[in-house]
Amino acid sequence: MKKLNEFDFQNEAHIAWLNNYLTHFQKHSVTGQEYLFFRVESLFLEEITEERFNNFLLEFSRESASDVLFISKLKAAWRKKRARDEAKRLGVTYYNLELSIGLKKRLETLSGNNSYQKTLENLIDGSFAKEQKIRNLSKEDRIVSFQNIEIVKLRERLKTKNEKISALESELEYLRGLISKERKE
Repeated sequence: MKKLNEFDFQNEAHIAWLNNYLTHFQKHSVTGQEYLFFRVESLFLEEITEERFNNFLLEFSRESASDVLFISKLKAAWRKKRARDEAKRLGVTYYNLELSIGLKKRLETLSGNNSYQKTLENLIDGSFAKEQKIRNLSKEDRIVSFQNIEIVKLRERLKTKNEKISALESELEYLRGLISKERKE
C-alpha cells in the first residue's frame, strides 16, 4: 500500500486535514461499510502517528472493493487538497463551468488556436479594461461637470461684480459731474 504523497505527520495542518477527512467519512459512511467505520474509528482512539496510520492502511484488503475504494478516495482527496493548496500558493483559482452547446461552439470559434483558458482570460481582461475606461471616463465626466458648474457659478459672480462695477462707475460719473458743476459756479 503506497503512502499519501508528501503527507507530513509532523505538519499539524496535514494531521488536521486527515482527521477532518476521516471524521467526515465516519459521519457519512453508508450501510454495508460498518466494518470500515470501526477501523476508521479505531484510528481515533489515540493520536494519529505515521506508524499507526501505516498499520491502519495495512489492515485494508486489496481484494475488498470497499477497502480499495476507501483508499482510492482518500488518496484522491489528498491529491486534490495538495493541488488546491499549490494553486492557492500560485494565486490560481480553478473553475468548473457549464456551457450550453451553442456557447461552447462560440467559445471554440473565438479560441481559434488558443486554449479556452487563454481565450477566457483575454475576454475578461478586455472587458475589464473597457469597464475601467468607462469608469474613468465617467469620473472625468463628473469632474468636468463639477468644473462646469463651478464655471457657471463664477460667471454669475462675475456678472454680479460687473453690474456693481457699472453701478459704481455710473455713480462716479454722476459725482464727477456734480464736482465739475460746483467748480463752475
